[in-house]
Amino acid sequence: MKEKVSFEVNLPVEVCLANAAGHDVEGRLGNEVMYQLIDGRVMFVPPSVRDQIAQLGIKTGEPFNICKREANDHGESVVEWLVRRNGDQPPSKAVENVRRRLEGAGLILTVCNRLPNNSGHQLCFASGEVVNVFDSGKVTVQGKADSRVRELLGLEPLVRPA
Repeated sequence: MKEKVSFEVNLPVEVCLANAAGHDVEGRLGNEVMYQLIDGRVMFVPPSVRDQIAQLGIKTGEPFNICKREANDHGESVVEWLVRRNGDQPPSKAVENVRRRLEGAGLILTVCNRLPNNSGHQLCFASGEVVNVFDSGKVTVQGKADSRVRELLGLEPLVRPA
């Protein structure tokens, strides 16, 4: 039996279709679409995901992300499904705030990429500092001038063992 993709709330999952045409099936929660994936797994998603895949023009073999999000609709918890091409996720406001603060202090941004595990963004500066801004809001700093960067960002000083 093939491994089934598990979608946890608010955690994007990267998938790659083996065949762009999904198959309509009757699932526990009603109508679902079953897709075979390149890595041998299978996924079951609501028809709205199929519609988003078609709207984005995602092709067989193209990696993309699916996120099952929990949203609040007038006090009620609802589930939304979001489909995005890899690289389509713009940096968050937190990432932009960090970038603006550090560039305003004279640091030169050389690279801003999504982290490989899709948990946030990594900003690399010409002077060697690396700042990770996670989707959870956590910020980590590495590099020669990490104490200066931490100060610029208003983060607690890093306590180094004696």
